[in-house]
Amino acid sequence: MQHEARNIAAIRTLFEAYREAWREHKMPPLPPGLVIWAPGASAEVGGHVIPVEPHDAADEPYFLDIEAQFYWAAIPDWRVTEIDVCGTGDQVISLARFEGTARDGTVLEPTWLADRWTFDDAGRITHWRQIADLATWGRWSALNTETDYVSHISRCFADLGLPPRFVP
Repeated sequence: MQHEARNIAAIRTLFEAYREAWREHKMPPLPPGLVIWAPGASAEVGGHVIPVEPHDAADEPYFLDIEAQFYWAAIPDWRVTEIDVCGTGDQVISLARFEGTARDGTVLEPTWLADRWTFDDAGRITHWRQIADLATWGRWSALNTETDYVSHISRCFADLGLPPRFVP
């Protein structure tokens, strides 16, 4: 029961960071040790399973801020407006509703992310599966006319002389 509460709190905290960060365009860092990727971890995004390097999500460079900066470039108020998190055992399910307005004032169609997180006994993420409306995310991503998502993430890590730990 203690592990369940910790795992749920970790994922809730991760998504809570998105609620107000758009006001300053800076994601608040997660507490170190809260969201850790285990050795051998994997992510399943868009039907593709990819490895995730073991790391603390609070490590620099801070992936959540890198990703948010990509979306804020075209959607200044990109944010999470609703979060539901529940779980049992080593599994946590999260639902997060994202909303935003394009630079031209167009209110964008909201979209949801559904995630299933699997944790080990040490509270580290071993697998993350995301289900999303990829067409909506594609339209949102296309609003950033300066770069594409993968190039942006890769460049931010490369600028610091590091390989990306995770690129969906």
